[in-house]
Amino acid sequence: MNNLHYNIREKNNNENNIDINELIKEVEQQHKELIQNSNNNYNNNNDNYYALELHYKTNYNIKTLGHILDYYQINKRKLRKDEMIQLIVIYENEENNIEIVEKRRRLWENFKELNNDPFFSKFIIFRDN
Repeated sequence: MNNLHYNIREKNNNENNIDINELIKEVEQQHKELIQNSNNNYNNNNDNYYALELHYKTNYNIKTLGHILDYYQINKRKLRKDEMIQLIVIYENEENNIEIVEKRRRLWENFKELNNDPFFSKFIIFRDN
């Protein structure tokens, strides 16, 4: 059996000297920025949530909210208006649903425009189930 011998020598290299106090300050600063950004995103999301909730409360009736829930294929049975609004706002704030939400909004605006037009309004038959 052969014996293995090795020597460990530390290199003295002044370029790699790290000031621990500077490192701590840098990490603390990055942590503060991360927390601040996280709080800003949370506040923005809350602002968007409450703004959207207020929009639906003031501009939509229960029947219209029911149509939106139907479009999103969300069950609307035995829900009060505020519960309907919460479901819609939660659904519309999820990142996975951005495309369908934008499509619904676009189609909704198109429908309103066609319905308000004197010529095309004659061709729109809105069926309410």
